Amino acid sequence: MKRLWFIHILIAISLLASAQKADFKAAEKFRGDNLTPKYGDLTVNANWIEESDVFWYSFKTSAGKNFYYVNATTRTKQPMFESKYMAAELHKLTHHPYNDLDLPLKDIKFDKKSTTKFTFVVDVLAQPRPKLQTYRYSMPGEPFVPQSELIIFDVTTKKRVDVDIKKWKDQTINVEWTSQKSAGQLILIRKDRPLKNLDVCIVNAETGALSVLFSEETWPYFNDEYTRLSVLNEGNDIIWWSERTGWGQLYLYDGKGNLKNQITNGYFVTGRVERIDTLGRIVYFEAFGKEDGVHPYYSMKYKAFIDKGATTLITKEGANHSFIMSKSNKYFVDTYSTVDKIPEAVLRDNNGNIILKLEKADISQLLKTGWKMPETIVVKAKDGVTDLYGVMYKPFNFDSTRKYPVISYVYPGPQTESVQYSFTVTGGKNIALAQLGFIVVNFGHRGGSPMRNNYYHTFGYNNLRDYPLADDKYGIEQLADKYKFIDIDRVGIYGHSGGGFMSTAAILSYPDFYKVAVSSSGNHDNNIYNQWWGETHNGVAEVEKKLPKRMK
Repeated sequence: MKRLWFIHILIAISLLASAQKADFKAAEKFRGDNLTPKYGDLTVNANWIEESDVFWYSFKTSAGKNFYYVNATTRTKQPMFESKYMAAELHKLTHHPYNDLDLPLKDIKFDKKSTTKFTFVVDVLAQPRPKLQTYRYSMPGEPFVPQSELIIFDVTTKKRVDVDIKKWKDQTINVEWTSQKSAGQLILIRKDRPLKNLDVCIVNAETGALSVLFSEETWPYFNDEYTRLSVLNEGNDIIWWSERTGWGQLYLYDGKGNLKNQITNGYFVTGRVERIDTLGRIVYFEAFGKEDGVHPYYSMKYKAFIDKGATTLITKEGANHSFIMSKSNKYFVDTYSTVDKIPEAVLRDNNGNIILKLEKADISQLLKTGWKMPETIVVKAKDGVTDLYGVMYKPFNFDSTRKYPVISYVYPGPQTESVQYSFTVTGGKNIALAQLGFIVVNFGHRGGSPMRNNYYHTFGYNNLRDYPLADDKYGIEQLADKYKFIDIDRVGIYGHSGGGFMSTAAILSYPDFYKVAVSSSGNHDNNIYNQWWGETHNGVAEVEKKLPKRMK
């Protein structure tokens, strides 16, 4: 199916290249599945062993796959075993042949056994076989939608407690925390249907009594991508993420709902909470746009004292960083890269100091094919002041004296932007597409990523069709002014899902600018899309309908 979709793109956009011969062989050569054998692993996936500061990982290069055992305390890395020996021993046990250069070991267990639990929603009483359940699909603006209830059962006594959670019509709830020492209380978040008001509540599991700890109101909607609640000290401390200043930050409340202090503060966006050291009272988190001169979409890692609020950068390289921390909170493994920088993996202490270099991705075989890295680009939005960030992909046989048609790969958001900022071999389909003789550009638009501030990611509210179009057109025009090899008279656009919706809207809105559009699975009418998406990003209002006289 993926191959068929790729072929459809090639046929449709080849119309743009009518003045030149499209290089289909190059596009086929640099398709993702054809490039896979040309490079090894691009990141280190650290598997920390129980509560220790020891981890193992595998890493594949052009010389083969190796397995390593790392002790963070002693700062040592060593092979876990000799691959030829392991292949031979496995052959003895299973009587099957194994390639010692690529052993298929995925899960290695040590002394303590780990358990994994699996939540499947299946009607197990159905006869003659269990069956999956179905439910009615709620669409935006429908008067009758699923209703939330909260019922607490005591497993021992079989006592049932129905909790009165009612406040707003068609509200939703999320149970976020239950006490670890006992089942005496739980904390839940209650939101109204338009997602403009919420309460953080505490519930007594014995009596069902509910009280509001604190409330929050926002416009136009709460950011579900990063909104989170973390409970510490058996409910005596609550860490809450909020956009109340227009920039997502972390706040500390006590167990009674009183604001104690703001943990992070500034004109940047705090993203995921990576780890909370409850004993040391330290929170580790990612943030975007805090450092001057660093790309605002790079996930930089920080730590802050929960009670004091002092924030420290623990990944100083300007790049996208990962974070896999030991349970002791002393060390973490970080693989960092950019779209034009090869991934490197290092072991750091919790202050961010590099104590051991682990791996650097091997792309030597890939480079021999003629593969080249893409370039980062920055343009202005249609307002003339907002920066839009993206990536440009060129043919590997690029000739700066030629004129190339340009294709914009789009996804409008608003919950993300489909732009690759970490190292990528394929750029999705963009690298292969460029080999046909196109300049492929991929940049964000106002109304896109929540990694930016509240104004940016809610720009498209109540206008789900048109909000990104002017930015895309204006951005391409700027690129054509800057780069003389871009042919502004031959512009195409394509995308999937929201990008399919956007590409169709673009060619209908600007038919003299976009010559070709390819749309995949576009949600072209958000009135028949899912309720959450449409009502969150396009708004919903309650309308009172008067009954006919004969029905009164």
